[in-house]
Amino acid sequence: MRAIGLSNFYDGRYIDICEHADVKPAVVQLEAHVFSQQKRMQELMRAYGTRLMAWAPFAEGRNGLFTNPTLEAIGRRHGKSAAQTALRYLSCQRATVALTFAWSTPSFPASASSVSALTK
Repeated sequence: MRAIGLSNFYDGRYIDICEHADVKPAVVQLEAHVFSQQKRMQELMRAYGTRLMAWAPFAEGRNGLFTNPTLEAIGRRHGKSAAQTALRYLSCQRATVALTFAWSTPSFPASASSVSALTK
């Protein structure tokens, strides 16, 4: 076995695994989005070489993420939606693995994959 992944392991439990397991976690999946960025946990994971994987990178549509004025304004400057802006922030600027699950909309895969086109 080369790698393992964990889900919902925070601080103490995560450190226990890292310190005592022969195989270190490659990824830990936690709820992470622009409203809950998991910065402290991500710093801890970085020290052990583990990546954060965002569960619910769109905050399950809560907190007005898709109509957030700040995300909309940033996105508008780059021709992107609030959702694309949030995904870009997580994946490119926070170095978070962000997988989305809204594939029921035919245009979604193309719009989600275009987040890398956002410039600084």
